[in-house]
Amino acid sequence: MDVVLPLVAADLERYLRLQRPTFERYYVDLDRTTIVTRPADLDDVRAATRHLDGVEVVDERALVPELDLVRRLPGSSRRGWYLQQIIKLAAVHEAATDFVLVVDGDVFAARPVTDADLVPDGCALRTKEPRERHPTWVANAAKALGMAPLDYSASVTPSVLARDGVRALAAYAESDLPELRRSLAATRRLPGLRSRLGSWRGRLLANLPWTEFQLYETFLVRSGRFHTLHVYSDDPVVYGNSVWFDGAFDDWDPTARDDEPVAYFSVVQSYVDVTVAAVERKLRAAGMLPS
Repeated sequence: MDVVLPLVAADLERYLRLQRPTFERYYVDLDRTTIVTRPADLDDVRAATRHLDGVEVVDERALVPELDLVRRLPGSSRRGWYLQQIIKLAAVHEAATDFVLVVDGDVFAARPVTDADLVPDGCALRTKEPRERHPTWVANAAKALGMAPLDYSASVTPSVLARDGVRALAAYAESDLPELRRSLAATRRLPGLRSRLGSWRGRLLANLPWTEFQLYETFLVRSGRFHTLHVYSDDPVVYGNSVWFDGAFDDWDPTARDDEPVAYFSVVQSYVDVTVAAVERKLRAAGMLPS
């Protein structure tokens, strides 16, 4: 199974000191990792990862050529988070493997894990979260697709996505999503915009806001494809025992607990006020990194 990681140069230290060492230690089937980065960061990311087996660094424009055009539109600076989401979907769409582990730079492996653990009997693990956790995400994904909303929030990064699921979503976007919204339609007269923004990626970008995993899961459930590619599971789960908010790190213990679901990965959010060195110390003290 491929790993896809959108990464900017500012998060290289987090990847090299936390994620990669724990993946090498615990992820038994670690093979190919595709790191997707911005043009300005290509040289730095390639130089820093050149020594790592199986790592390929890709220019984000190779996966989403619409990015250059979208970033010229009014308000594009506010779309940065969403652009990362279309990059993830595009990377899975082009993957060489049937399933793809999609991660961010703040993910690390927490226990031994194999591809078969993440995709038992050919169906990848997914976990339902309470709808009230992200009600806007639930509503926005349904609205963008023109489908009924789910009664739960989809689990987030790290996630295992099915390439066939993303390709089916892409086909739906090209054939069944409404015309581009007025904010983008007004720019069709510019050379190249109509063809670029008429792609599945462009049509999804034209129907923002949405979040990638909620969009993906809403489409699969409402189109009747979910159970051919995924299975709901509360134990084991792809991720758990994570730090999502400021103030939660001091009492956090990265060691797996017997009274909690088996979780193969954990997250210490990069936006919380915790340094890479502080996370590294805790992982090392727990025996999860070399001493």
